[in-house]
Amino acid sequence: VSGSAARMLAAEPAGLPADRLLFEVDDQNIWDAEKLELADMARATATPFALRGYIGSYTQEAMFPSTRDVCFHAFERFGKPLEDFNEWPSDAAEANKARMALIADLLQAMSYLHARGLPHLCVNENTVRIGREPLNNELRLRIVGAGAGPSLNAANRTFQVPRSWGYTAPEVLSGVIVQSNLPALFAMDAWSVGTVLAMLVGGLRTSPQAATPQFFKLQFSERAAIVQRISERSEDMPAFLAMLNERSGGFLYENGWLVELMLTLLKIEPQERLSVRTAWQKVREVLPAPPP
Repeated sequence: VSGSAARMLAAEPAGLPADRLLFEVDDQNIWDAEKLELADMARATATPFALRGYIGSYTQEAMFPSTRDVCFHAFERFGKPLEDFNEWPSDAAEANKARMALIADLLQAMSYLHARGLPHLCVNENTVRIGREPLNNELRLRIVGAGAGPSLNAANRTFQVPRSWGYTAPEVLSGVIVQSNLPALFAMDAWSVGTVLAMLVGGLRTSPQAATPQFFKLQFSERAAIVQRISERSEDMPAFLAMLNERSGGFLYENGWLVELMLTLLKIEPQERLSVRTAWQKVREVLPAPPP
């Protein structure tokens, strides 16, 4: 069970597969809103592959001494988290084909959420998973859950951005409370998507924005170190792109549209950042849509 409390369940509902992911939600109102959204997407034929895998939502009594019911969602355990994935094909052409498919899965899914008015705000190395599709054994990408979108209106408290600093937009790193309009929230997602895109291109398992505090540089927190790294990188994006191109065996520079996406999704100023929906439109001009 994943969640802030991570309590033991007194008994699990019958029929759940042994190999599944359980995500605990500690607010009943948020759980209700997420349940409706997840169930609706599970029924819709237009829901992309990357947002499928929902099994159901459940409540159970927690074991003593807790007196609060446990609310959770169950998902298929597809593949591995992005931070653990290291199974790229050895053949360069096959690896590039896989990158294309994963990029299409990522952008199609996030564009679909944004079209429904749902910012995710939790795209990171744990919610993004990569595995092989059982029918054809091809690499595909999944994003677990509907993200933070349903909770923004349902929570009984101010929403806080999950502390995945390596995927957090620069405008949020100065504070974790989200008090903004929908376009601004979508822009935060665009930054996270750009970060994951860089990881897929370069075969990285950790965020390229991640940084360790260096006290001699007066960096006293991870957030401060990441802010500094982002600032320095924005002044030398060509070096960052060259690193990704080298790691990808030339894949990045062979696809100019990808360079454009990297530059525009990772703009420091949110109002200058490319929207995820526009990014998906650009990708659709180059790549076929992923299979359902």
